[in-house]
Amino acid sequence: MRYFMLWFVKITGIIPFLLLYRPVRYYENDKSRERSDASEILIANHTTMMDFAMMLFIYPLRTIRVLMAEVLFKTPLSAWFMKQLHGIKVNRDIPENTDRLSEAIDTLVNGGIVGVFPEGRLNKGGKNYGPFYPFHSGAAYLALKTGAKIRPVYFNVRCGFHCSGMMIGEPVDLRSAFGETTDSANLANATKLLRSKMEQLREMLSFQSGHQKKSLFTRFTHGSALLGMRIGFRRRVHYESEDFTLDDIHRASVIACNHTGVFDPPLLYTVFRKFRPHILAAEALYKQPMLAILLRRLGCIRVDRNVVDMESFHIMTSVLQNNECVGIFPEGKISENGELAPFHPGAVLAAMATGVDIIPVYIAGEAKVFGRKGLDIWIGRPLKVDGNMTPDNIKQGTDRLYDSINRLKILSGEGGKNE
Repeated sequence: MRYFMLWFVKITGIIPFLLLYRPVRYYENDKSRERSDASEILIANHTTMMDFAMMLFIYPLRTIRVLMAEVLFKTPLSAWFMKQLHGIKVNRDIPENTDRLSEAIDTLVNGGIVGVFPEGRLNKGGKNYGPFYPFHSGAAYLALKTGAKIRPVYFNVRCGFHCSGMMIGEPVDLRSAFGETTDSANLANATKLLRSKMEQLREMLSFQSGHQKKSLFTRFTHGSALLGMRIGFRRRVHYESEDFTLDDIHRASVIACNHTGVFDPPLLYTVFRKFRPHILAAEALYKQPMLAILLRRLGCIRVDRNVVDMESFHIMTSVLQNNECVGIFPEGKISENGELAPFHPGAVLAAMATGVDIIPVYIAGEAKVFGRKGLDIWIGRPLKVDGNMTPDNIKQGTDRLYDSINRLKILSGEGGKNE
């Protein structure tokens, strides 16, 4: 009888929950898909009362003991119901690093799962990817005290016509990074790391839910773009070497291409259509609402060229780690004179961080709609950039990429810079 009410709520509530909220799971990478029977701390943002149901949806067959505020235990009936759901009462007026978390610690020591909302209260302003409240250090304290890993999750709960989304992150081992000390400074640093991780998941979910690659509208957008480019542009694909083709290229790759005109991104997309590359697009393009919708549906990754955009970098690495393809124009802008401009290191950094290959590409000719001459697209051999992400290695990798695309330019007959 101890679990009767919990399972009654799960069984009777699953159908209405799926119909009304239609949750969709996304994963940070392959490691975030892995599950274990060990103890775990599940942390999530908190914008609606349905966040508890979203937590249960992640581990439907395990009991998640969620930390609940004392206000939920004010009346006898409410207190009884929360206890039946195996909630852990937490008095928020008592310091976090005290025995108020003893029940949660016992649960983790015995191999259970504890759910924590680090913001500590409902954040209605955090809906639709809004800002977080300050994080409390309770989750970090539990992790350092017990050695349990923390699995961060970001929810975007929506009811009715739109689907709810959740981005499930890779478990974080705080004890390995910060030791077992639970002093205030150590807790503050660990909590800062967790908040940074949650911010990354927020950006990833915003990108993935905007893409919605299985929706009819997204598929129609993809199909229309491909058909329009095939009708409007004649193109011929050439390879640097005859011993490989597109079939020999791994799906998880960084495609790096020169940039001479506005039609380069859709051209790149049509050539690598079976990979459906997520192409980096400048932030200025998103200022037009209709174009912004189109870019999101095509899976483009928004990048701010005026700053070191770590958000777009995290999205790139997440896409690559999920066995998908990224397209980059390393010059960072359209070349006015057709010459290769100095390369930015973004392509090399993404490849180093994920261990994938870089596919050098050169588009020769001027892209004109219904042009008679057409375009020649040259694809080079995959480039592997190994080693640590040191300044020297990054520069060497960027130089190698530049040389590879410059070599394709020479093969195309458009000249190139000879060393």
